[in-house]
Amino acid sequence: MIRKYNNSLAYALSVGLLADAFAGGAPLRTPWPPETTLSLNDRLAAQSALASLGYNPGNADGVIGVSTRQALRAWQIAHHLPADGYLSADMVLRLKAAAAAPAPQTLTPS
Repeated sequence: MIRKYNNSLAYALSVGLLADAFAGGAPLRTPWPPETTLSLNDRLAAQSALASLGYNPGNADGVIGVSTRQALRAWQIAHHLPADGYLSADMVLRLKAAAAAPAPQTLTPS
């Protein structure tokens, strides 16, 4: 319901956490993850890498929205990484390296 009012994930999570606190809910277990400021080129490169690796980040527009975060989480799960969906400078480097790596060769019977 919150996202119908404001579609921002950060807004929805903040309002939800505030409502939980008013209702006597427990505090956060871990601090809010820092959001890394990335250049437009880095965001576009990450989206392009995810697409070339077979994940669907939506349009390569440089906006890290729901589709990009879902694609990133799926890629993180496949690579046994914490699936937080947050794009950091390190994650951009990992995605670019994975996209640039040659495809594994399949053996064909002789």
